[in-house]
Amino acid sequence: CGRAQRRCGGAARIVASVNDGTRFDAGPAQPTHIGWRRCCTLEQVDRWIVVVSSLAYGMAWGWRTRPMGDSADYRLAGRVITSGWEQLTDRTPGYPLVLWVTGSLDGETTALFVVQLLMHAASVLIVLGVLRSLAIGWRGRVAAALALFAPAGMLAVVAAGTEATVQLLVTATLGLFVRWYR
Repeated sequence: CGRAQRRCGGAARIVASVNDGTRFDAGPAQPTHIGWRRCCTLEQVDRWIVVVSSLAYGMAWGWRTRPMGDSADYRLAGRVITSGWEQLTDRTPGYPLVLWVTGSLDGETTALFVVQLLMHAASVLIVLGVLRSLAIGWRGRVAAALALFAPAGMLAVVAAGTEATVQLLVTATLGLFVRWYR
């Protein structure tokens, strides 16, 4: 609901003012909730898609990541970094530290899948927040949420790689830029 609206029995009542200061009540607008639960407003459908999709993908993939071709290099870099960094690695420390924090230096873990899933969900929520701040309606945000949780995009979560970490950093930068610009 915007500033010019006040909640009224599940429907938003549109109250507007004219330039001369007089106010008029346009009556109830379309209901802003879906069915029987007020926790499921049309404005929140995009966020529910993030929650439900995250749980569905977690269950579908058994809450485990799958190794990629360069996963062994990242694990080696993680061991070098956590043992005191006595030699140089050809990997930046970001993702090897994620592997270390999740206990995934020796193999795939549920913790790594959950952390990558949370990074992906946070990225999607940042994008949805940017769309909301740009006055994109709920239909556009639902379409974006569905597109960002498509199976191809979820490979960033299921594969043990840097994609989810980079995705979060890029979208956080975008979100901060939009917030600063506005």
